[in-house]
Amino acid sequence: MSHEEISLREMQKEWHGSLSGYLCGFIASIVLTAISFGIVATRALSGPSLKYTVASLALTQAILQLIFFSTPRLGS
Repeated sequence: MSHEEISLREMQKEWHGSLSGYLCGFIASIVLTAISFGIVATRALSGPSLKYTVASLALTQAILQLIFFSTPRLGS
């Protein structure tokens, strides 16, 4: 493996707990929340499409928060 190639685990260790990792997670959360709010406030969607869109944005945000803000497992 060359010096420039790093494994996924090394990349996660590098991002986790760093200021840049927290900022990326925070900005992504704000953007996803703003999109959800905008869709509901402007009534751009209604009915089942609104429910599915907001639910998928919420799920995406939850996954991103787990990636950027969760505590690493012991021994990793």
